[in-house]
Amino acid sequence: MRAENLPGIWDNGGASANYSIDSKGRIGGHVDEENRSWASSSSANDNLAVTIELANDGGAPDWHVSTATFDAAIKLVTDICQRNGIAELRYTNDTTGNLTRHNMFAATTCPGPYLQAQFPRFVTQVNGNLMMHPDRIVLRAGSYGGPVMTLQIELPNYTGKVDGDFGQKTETAVKEFQFSNDLIPDGVVGEKTWKALLSSPRPATPPEYDLAAKLKAAGYVGDDGYWRRVLNGETTAKPEFLKVLFENVLKLR
Repeated sequence: MRAENLPGIWDNGGASANYSIDSKGRIGGHVDEENRSWASSSSANDNLAVTIELANDGGAPDWHVSTATFDAAIKLVTDICQRNGIAELRYTNDTTGNLTRHNMFAATTCPGPYLQAQFPRFVTQVNGNLMMHPDRIVLRAGSYGGPVMTLQIELPNYTGKVDGDFGQKTETAVKEFQFSNDLIPDGVVGEKTWKALLSSPRPATPPEYDLAAKLKAAGYVGDDGYWRRVLNGETTAKPEFLKVLFENVLKLR
């Protein structure tokens, strides 16, 4: 099944999705994200969610999904999260998380046994991508997850807990930082605020960064991304970032 063939099929069946990915990893866009698709058998969910239809390459009973399709889905969902200010995917195996499945809303096997079993791995990889590039995500009050922890570590005037929860203390620290750097103090961390945070010089490397060198030498951090810049001494990160980094390294391994 090719992604470009789906609209014609959907026209006859009363169904649709915001995106589709075929078995070769090609992505098709069908319904704008701000509009509702007819995908999950739940109007409440369809009006809230960005829906994605993934092609299988094996049929019943497992409905296997190709590696190309799976990898394309990771890239697509990472992009969706970054553009919509979603700092962390949460898969709870029910409708309370922000990543859901079709069979949570209808009596269906969709997405199939194989893909359903891959959801935890999928979430880990997407959240790893988000953590490596926190500056690509617009954060605001109510955001949560690893990128918010990065923000809390980087804010020089933040004195609260590094808990990944963008609450009142984080918002106040953001506004103070924005004001002191001639930015609009709206409490929203977008491109300009991230740039100001990550481009400021920091003090000389303290002994606590020895562990960072070991992690770098062990290959835990790739050539690109925020943590590489941290380890190279190019940001204002405080020593406690090491605990956050180490915890997230363990999650990604």
